[in-house]
Amino acid sequence: MKKNIIFNVFIVLFVLVISIFALTSQKILAATPPTLTTEPPSDISQYSATFHGTLLNTGGEDIYERDFQYGTDLEYGLGGELIFVDPVVLGQYTNESTLSLECGTTYHYRSYARNSAGPGYGGDQEFTTLPCPLPATLITNPASSVGLNSAVLSGEITDVGGGNVIMRGFELFGTSPGGQILSLVNMDNDGPFEAETFSWNGDMPLLSCGTVFNYRSYATNIVGLSYGDYQTFETDDCEIPIVTTESSLISEDTVTLNGEIVNTGGENPMAGFEYGLDTNYGETIEVGNFGAESFSVDVSSLIPEVEYHFRGYALNSAGIGYGEDQTFIIENPIINPTLTTNTATLVKKNSAVLNGSITNIGGENPTVRGFEYGLTDSYGLITILNGFFTTGEYSKKITSTECNATYHYRSYATNSSGTGYGEDSVFVTQPCNSSEK
Repeated sequence: MKKNIIFNVFIVLFVLVISIFALTSQKILAATPPTLTTEPPSDISQYSATFHGTLLNTGGEDIYERDFQYGTDLEYGLGGELIFVDPVVLGQYTNESTLSLECGTTYHYRSYARNSAGPGYGGDQEFTTLPCPLPATLITNPASSVGLNSAVLSGEITDVGGGNVIMRGFELFGTSPGGQILSLVNMDNDGPFEAETFSWNGDMPLLSCGTVFNYRSYATNIVGLSYGDYQTFETDDCEIPIVTTESSLISEDTVTLNGEIVNTGGENPMAGFEYGLDTNYGETIEVGNFGAESFSVDVSSLIPEVEYHFRGYALNSAGIGYGEDQTFIIENPIINPTLTTNTATLVKKNSAVLNGSITNIGGENPTVRGFEYGLTDSYGLITILNGFFTTGEYSKKITSTECNATYHYRSYATNSSGTGYGEDSVFVTQPCNSSEK
């Protein structure tokens, strides 16, 4: 009886062990790597792309890793961030991180997922990123409308390269291409610009006449700066400047000579004046270098009441140009007359003859002359004679003087400038008991 019980227990345990082993084996045999497919990428640019994959089967186990592998060959070697999936999600998925790809490069990629049985992979997909951006290409056209100090520069962007042009213009050189840049014309800084022709006909003060210049066009895009080829042009030969002589401004003993450069002839000239007593002139004053503008100079220490001739001139490398002849006269300035007070004569107790002399009329004939006199040097009494007087002596008898008295007197004369006076002088009338009145 006891043996039967033991045997039965053994049988049960054996069956139980066999069942557990069978169940475990069945589960182990059922776990396989995940099954996936890899779809073509989308949104391909120069530096990124979007990967697509589909998880078809988990392989009977939980998925704990899912992503993509990529690289420039079938070794792949690159991958994104690991994507842990909980719960298991079947179906399509894309890369979650932004890729840092290189432009113009061919890549391979494939989807993959991993469970306890190992990784599963989708098929390989191949794609090429967009071409790398290139510098713009352009040509420099021949200059046109070339003048003394001007030219129209022209260029053409034939290909914007890898992106729109953001700036364009010209570099101006002297006789040696690639030497020192005389001028940098940033004609446009507000792109983008397409492939097109552009030109510049603005102010170029550095262009001198009769000179060879070189220039080239340039353009800037995201890659950097690129240039067109060099072109050469020569400005027109310099011309003799055109100058006019304007009227002079006279003030006392100084005259202001005026001129104007109407045309520089392509080169700022040295300007000045010639002047003298006739059209041979004889005196030259150099004023300075000027553009098309007025110039002037003051001349002093000239002879009054004499006619002078003058003309402006302008000199550049082509020659000298003259303005027309003009004349001026420095008139004597009008000032107060000058006088002397002469000794009184015929002095008696009640009368005397006062004497004076106009030595200089002051540039204008006096219209009044006479004497001031009195018992002090404040005078108080005056004689007045109106007329049109010149230089020379004059006299005036005064009466009703006090006897035995000292009198002060002085001569005077008046023109439009004012009154001039002689020096103070004195005389003494005869005693009161004198018989001469």
